[in-house]
Amino acid sequence: MVPQELRSVGMVFQEGALFPHMNVVDNVAFGLRSNDAKEHALEWLARVGLSDYAERYPDSLSGGQRQRIALARVILKDAPILLLDEATSALDTEVEAAIQDTLNKMMSGKTEIAIAHRLSTIAHMDRILVMDNGKIIEIGKHSKLINNNYYYKNLFLDQSNNCLLYTSPSPRDR
Repeated sequence: MVPQELRSVGMVFQEGALFPHMNVVDNVAFGLRSNDAKEHALEWLARVGLSDYAERYPDSLSGGQRQRIALARVILKDAPILLLDEATSALDTEVEAAIQDTLNKMMSGKTEIAIAHRLSTIAHMDRILVMDNGKIIEIGKHSKLINNNYYYKNLFLDQSNNCLLYTSPSPRDR
């Protein structure tokens, strides 16, 4: 039996843990307690661009496909707390942006904890903690950190090929 506290946490890790003996649609529907779980799973597979893979098994999928399946499962779980550990690292930037948009909408009013090296994954967060050698060295929103001339800004510039473009603040920054 899983403690109630753990049921309120959705987790996706870099490896996108899936059950090897279950096909993709069953992996997404796993743990849902409704009669139409498979229909919901198929809907979310379509939203993450994997509806053609519903009957395949995890061993035939790429790392990015496994991550999208794990993300679809956690989105369907609709937990109040989401823990992402490099959960989009195997995705190309276009797919990551679409999934981030979905996560941003579904996580409104919820807690999301994300661990990432790709700063585009965390730029929308309410609070970013920048760590170096196990110590927190900066804290703030992306809009604040990018204006400091410190570690986060340098990482951001490195990842964006030294192009610092002005972007309007997101609704969360206002």
